[in-house]
Amino acid sequence: MEIQFLGACREVGRSAFLVQGKKKNIVLDYGNKINPEENLFPLPVRKHIDLAILSHAHLDHSGAFPLLFKRSEFDVYMTPPTLPVSELLIRDSIKVSKLRGFEELFNEVHLKRFLNNVKTLPYDREKSLGAGISLEFGDAGHIIGAAISSIHFDDVHLLYTGDFKLKETHMHKVARSNFKNIDVLIIESTYAGEKHPDRHKLEEEFVADCQRICDEGGNVLLPAFAVGRSQELAAVLSDHNFDYPVYMDGMSNSVSEIMLEFPDYVRDYDDLYRALKTVEWITTERQRRLALKEPSVIISPAGMLQGGHVLWYLLKLRDRPGSAVFITGYQVEGTPGRMLLDTKRINIDGYEIDMSHLEIKKFDFSAHADDDDLRSFIKKVDPKLIFAVHGDEEKTEKLQQWARDEGYYAFAPRIGDDFVINKYL
Repeated sequence: MEIQFLGACREVGRSAFLVQGKKKNIVLDYGNKINPEENLFPLPVRKHIDLAILSHAHLDHSGAFPLLFKRSEFDVYMTPPTLPVSELLIRDSIKVSKLRGFEELFNEVHLKRFLNNVKTLPYDREKSLGAGISLEFGDAGHIIGAAISSIHFDDVHLLYTGDFKLKETHMHKVARSNFKNIDVLIIESTYAGEKHPDRHKLEEEFVADCQRICDEGGNVLLPAFAVGRSQELAAVLSDHNFDYPVYMDGMSNSVSEIMLEFPDYVRDYDDLYRALKTVEWITTERQRRLALKEPSVIISPAGMLQGGHVLWYLLKLRDRPGSAVFITGYQVEGTPGRMLLDTKRINIDGYEIDMSHLEIKKFDFSAHADDDDLRSFIKKVDPKLIFAVHGDEEKTEKLQQWARDEGYYAFAPRIGDDFVINKYL
C-alpha cells in the first residue's frame, strides 16, 4: 500500500490523499483552499479512482470533488447530512468563484455528476465495499455529519480523522475514539501545541462582552462559519438568556434548516431548535438595516470574512464607534479575518479600511482537537504509523516530534510525498 499526499500538508486547506492498494485506489477528501487572490486545488490524481470518502462538508475537504468528475465517475461515501450541506457549500463556491473571476475549472455539470455518485453511510455501521475493503464512520464531533473514517484495505487498518473534537459542545458530542488495532493514522494537527480555554469560562466571557456592547448601545458582529459555528453561537446566547435581539444572516439560515432535518446528528436537538426559534432570520437588505438600528448581535458568514453579507455589516459599522467584531473561529494566514485580527484593518474590493475604532476580539470557540486531545487520541488508538496533516508547518512538526518521542513512526509529509506503508508495519 502507498499513500500520496496531495494537499493539507504543512498547511490548513485543500485536504486530499490518495491511498493506493494492490488493485484499488481510494481518495480521502478533495478540498480547495480559497484566498482573496486565487482558488488553490490539491495536486491532480494521476491514478484511476475506484472510490472516494468525504469526511465532512467544509470546502477545504469537499470543494474540489467536482473537478475529479470531469474525467471519471466513482462512488463517494459520506454520512447522510454531509450530502445536502456539501451540495449547498460547493454550489455557492461555484457562484462565488465566477463573481471573483477565478478560472472555471468545473461547473454545475460536474457538481451534478459528483452528487449522482454519492452513497451515504450512517455512523457506527461497517459496510463492505468489495475487493477486501470495508468502511465505518465514527462521529468526529466537528460539524454535523463529520466523520472519522475507519478503513480496512489490503489487510491494513487505516484511520483518517478528518477534523475532529474530543470535547462536547452545544451542537455535538465528543468524537468517537474507541477504534482498535489501527495500523495507520492520518490525523489533523490544526492546534498541535496549543490548548483551548475552559469552555464554561469562555462562554461566560463571550456573553458578558456581547451584553456590555449592547448595553452601551452598540452592535456585535459575529463573522461565523455557516456550518456549525453560527448555530453554536446562537445556542450559547440562547442558553445564557441573552437580553438583546440575535440575528442570523446568509447561508447560516439554509444550513440551520438542514440541521433541523437530522436530529440524530446533533447532541441536543431541543437545544438547537430552541436556539433557532429565538433567532431572527435576515433575508433582505431592509432587514439588515433594521438590525443595525438597535443594539443587537448579528451572526453572519463568512467566518474568515472572505465574502458574504458580513462585509456589508463591516462597512456599516466602520462609522459606528462603540460596536464590536468578535472573531470566533480559526483564521487562515492571508485571509481578511486574519488581517483584521493582526492589524485592525481589512481589505475589501482592493481598498484597505481602518477598523481600529471597533472593538476587535477573538474567542476560541474551536471545533478542532487541541494538543491534549491529539495526544490522548493517539495514545488511545495506538497506531503503528502516524501522519500529521491539516496544520501549518510548526504544528505538524510539533505533533510529529511528540509522536516520535513517544516511540511511534511519525511524519509531517510535504505535498507530493509518497509513502510505502508496509515498510513501517
